[in-house]
Amino acid sequence: MTPRSEARLPTAVLRLLLDRRDPPLADAPWHDWVVVLERNAVLVRVADRLEALGQRLPPSVSIPAALARARSESVLRLMGRVTDACERHGVPHVFPKALPHLPDVGSDIDLLVALPTNVDTLIVDGLGATLRGPGLGHALSGSRVYHIPGSDLDLDIQHGRVGRLGEHRELATRLVQNRRRVSMAGRDWWVPAPEDALVLQGLNRLSGRRSFRIADVVSTINAVRDGLDWDAVRRTADATGILPALACYLSYVSQIHREALGRELALPPLGVPRAAGWGRAEFHRGAFRFPAVRVNGELYVRAFGSAVTHGRWLGAGRLLLLPLVAATALTGALAAGALEPAALHRGDS
Repeated sequence: MTPRSEARLPTAVLRLLLDRRDPPLADAPWHDWVVVLERNAVLVRVADRLEALGQRLPPSVSIPAALARARSESVLRLMGRVTDACERHGVPHVFPKALPHLPDVGSDIDLLVALPTNVDTLIVDGLGATLRGPGLGHALSGSRVYHIPGSDLDLDIQHGRVGRLGEHRELATRLVQNRRRVSMAGRDWWVPAPEDALVLQGLNRLSGRRSFRIADVVSTINAVRDGLDWDAVRRTADATGILPALACYLSYVSQIHREALGRELALPPLGVPRAAGWGRAEFHRGAFRFPAVRVNGELYVRAFGSAVTHGRWLGAGRLLLLPLVAATALTGALAAGALEPAALHRGDS
């Protein structure tokens, strides 16, 4: 894919999915963009929308899209079995990330439960799942990852904590306590309240990362357009120390919205001074990239200061370990030759 072709991709996708209109790119090379669309968790939605507009898809697009749809059905079946197990055993839970991207899915399923790890056997019973050996990040965060045999799917169960190091107990509690039941794909699911889900995005999309996906931008813009209780967003983000990260992430989404769609995204002020080092988000090598070193450094300092100021000592202690985890992850990535963020983020669900 040429740099010029890649530069056109996010604008075409965002206009197609958000404005529900044919982007002014009659010669858009959708067949050349398939791999990037799949990594950005938008392939199925793009294919569905193009077909709805009467465009005949080449096999290079229609075949991968059909495979992705079939995979989405497998993921939903697994999520349904997990939901049934949680309901049967009275385990409060939410699926924090997967549903806003449907029918596109990632390679793993995140499940947040409000109980300790001894409930896992109840949840995975009958799935034949095998526990993966914990890496340093999972060991610190308290999550457990189970592989589903006969598939490429993993179930990542988080136990009463979120964040790369499990440093956010309070946000995890809010995600479960404020959960909503929604009907989608033929059944009911527990998901976070929209306000809590947005705060979680502010945490997950930047912290310890170098890029984020088109799907993240689409879901954020859709949430803003659907209407949010911004006072609730501010309260939750401020109480959990995530407000600076959320403000930074939303500034990138606003910039992308303005440049792709030609108008401003209606966002209220969050009361956080913008750091000069936040810079811009640019689509490059298959993902939206930002000045990761400066941004993560700034947000780390602010998050640690907030945790200390508000007496969140567990979170502060875990944040002290973040440089070690980041160094370990970087070493592993260098050894594997896998420094491509778009590929690394493929599993976000």
